[in-house]
Amino acid sequence: MRLDSNLQRVVITIGCALFLGGAAQSPRTPPEPKTGVGWLEKLQRDRLLLERQWAAEARDTKTVDAIDVVLKDPLKWQQARADLLAKVAGGAKSLAQLELPTKYEDPMAYAVLRNAASVIEAGNARKVFDVRPLFGTSTGGTFHALTRLVCPSDYVIVFHRQLFSLAHLFTSLFLAADGRSMFMRPDLIASVQNGLLAYLLEGNVDNVQVPRLTGKRQSQDGFMMTVITGFVVSHEYGHIIGKHFKPCDTKDGPEIGGDLRFDQAKEYSADATAFLQMLEWAKKDGYDPVDVFLAVDWQFAFNELLDRAGAVMTTGSEETVPESPWSDSSHPYTRFRREYLLTLATKLFPKDEERLNTARQMTSNLRYEMWQAARFRVFDEWNKKKVINSTVRR
Repeated sequence: MRLDSNLQRVVITIGCALFLGGAAQSPRTPPEPKTGVGWLEKLQRDRLLLERQWAAEARDTKTVDAIDVVLKDPLKWQQARADLLAKVAGGAKSLAQLELPTKYEDPMAYAVLRNAASVIEAGNARKVFDVRPLFGTSTGGTFHALTRLVCPSDYVIVFHRQLFSLAHLFTSLFLAADGRSMFMRPDLIASVQNGLLAYLLEGNVDNVQVPRLTGKRQSQDGFMMTVITGFVVSHEYGHIIGKHFKPCDTKDGPEIGGDLRFDQAKEYSADATAFLQMLEWAKKDGYDPVDVFLAVDWQFAFNELLDRAGAVMTTGSEETVPESPWSDSSHPYTRFRREYLLTLATKLFPKDEERLNTARQMTSNLRYEMWQAARFRVFDEWNKKKVINSTVRR
């Protein structure tokens, strides 16, 4: 089972911050929502208000006006997005049929997310995932994806509205390069540069040219996107089944936070859960486990690109990763997560060690070339000091 081909096209047209909605904020701090739906709706509304504030500070009247339109009538916007989904993917549905979790949910983004979740559920042969969380999307901020326990028992998994669009762009670039040097393809270099800057500066890659794939590479694109989206969703599931939350009756509440090394260990645990789940799916459908590793490793590789570009945007330096694997964040550095993934895959498939290392070399080489192709444009933006609403800042 893989992502529906129509939904693959939806991936590259998912909306961004301009398309969230919400009501004006009350002068008093509202009480914390007691349900998953309430918490998700508040998160989406608050993100919209923050996006509007940043746009106003930057005198970005176009964004302010677009957000105000949504604030006035979010359901009207939602229906327009549903109509666009029907045009792109076929099969018009009413908002009721789409079963969106909140009035601020983007139908196009939600369709991709639900399709990825269905892949996970279909491949859940070992019944690893015994819960059905509430899914939603929002603008990014300080997260690409997050899981929250809303006490007493509602789990909510939220993804950046452009996360899968970004994954599709860079997966298409990976396949279009076809193992050859990117520097022979000026069109690919432009897409790398534009993709990184669009995501970091605007949180939206919809207008970036995606390479057109045909034949075998188109099929590979579908496989890799299924693995990448499935891995990302399964990772968040992993926090739930791994009980990575404080109990609801504790003083600090149901956060993952606490000792940073302990939190980072939870991230490695969730990575392992996700990788094993995608291997389970691949085995069921007859796919090569090394190809699963390649797809997941590439997802981490382009995250390293984001890390490096984001560091330049915020500090002017691309030196982001010290020798120690322990960062000052609840998440390990991406580089060390890649190393953990290779170690895990090698232990599971010792006879394929050489092939796994070859796959790692391929992803690392292309990540290096992409950064060399993009770094001057990224530094140029830093020098211009035009970083207005970088997702790293959020």
